[in-house]
Amino acid sequence: MKLRTFVLILAGSMAIVGLACAAASGVGPSAPAADSAAIVASPNAAPAVAPPTPVERGRYLAQLGHCTACHTAPGGQPFAGGFPIDTGFGKIYTPNITSDRETGIGG
Repeated sequence: MKLRTFVLILAGSMAIVGLACAAASGVGPSAPAADSAAIVASPNAAPAVAPPTPVERGRYLAQLGHCTACHTAPGGQPFAGGFPIDTGFGKIYTPNITSDRETGIGG
């Protein structure tokens, strides 16, 4: 009897979670009927959003990684390096990761 109760509770819980997921994703009887022509994408259709340029992507990644925290010395230029990091075997100074061709990582 206990096994049957457990199975019924488990099945009911799974049904509730499934219905909640379907409702959240817009699948189910409340979702509007999809037009079959809208589902097939045209091969000539432009993307909804243009992909970011390499500079925009780099800016995003630098902000996401908070690169200035280590690659900017106190009072120095952003990303120009020179920030000292104490380690067990001495200080390491962070490199210049600017786009400068002579002193940075190039452009």
